Amino acid sequence: MMRPNAAPAVLAIVLAIFLWIYVRLVYGGPDTSRMLLVPVNLKGTPPAGFDVQLHPDSGSIRIGVKGRENVVKELLPQDVRAVVDVAHVNTARVSGARSNIQAEAIVSGPDGVTVLPMVKPTLVVTRLVQDQFRVKVSFIVSPPVGTTVGSYELEPDTVTVEARSQQELDAIKYVTVAVDPTIPLTTPRSLEPQAITVENKPS
Repeated sequence: MMRPNAAPAVLAIVLAIFLWIYVRLVYGGPDTSRMLLVPVNLKGTPPAGFDVQLHPDSGSIRIGVKGRENVVKELLPQDVRAVVDVAHVNTARVSGARSNIQAEAIVSGPDGVTVLPMVKPTLVVTRLVQDQFRVKVSFIVSPPVGTTVGSYELEPDTVTVEARSQQELDAIKYVTVAVDPTIPLTTPRSLEPQAITVENKPS
């Protein structure tokens, strides 16, 4: 038989249990943390004269995430973003033709979750080599029978080509713009030049 003064104690325990369940459901329980392996993305345009790529070992980096238990345990790598802006690469640290440089990653995650990169991604920064090429005109098809191609003018008639190595630059035979002679050019038109390599492939 329950003593009269035991009822309030039992009621308090029941209320405490319900309060605990309520807090868990509404607020997601206590804070917890875990590690995620998150892909790194590059954005922006590298400084002039340089090429920037992710080092093969830095395709993903470890990210620490902290927040409510019910949120953190459901997080997937794609829920967190790690981005490096290559426009801010410190090219003064590049020695020689190529250097590996550690960069800051901007990380972000869902609301209410704290994210912190555990390691810095490594970038491969290459000093580009340059050369000037005269631009040639390539006709996509032959002119119609009984017609000839009139005069034309390219402006500019030379372009600067950048490559990651002298070997890549030496592989370029010429630079060309493709023109369809069956379409009259009565006004100036912007054409995109292509570098043709020794394998006769556009570069």
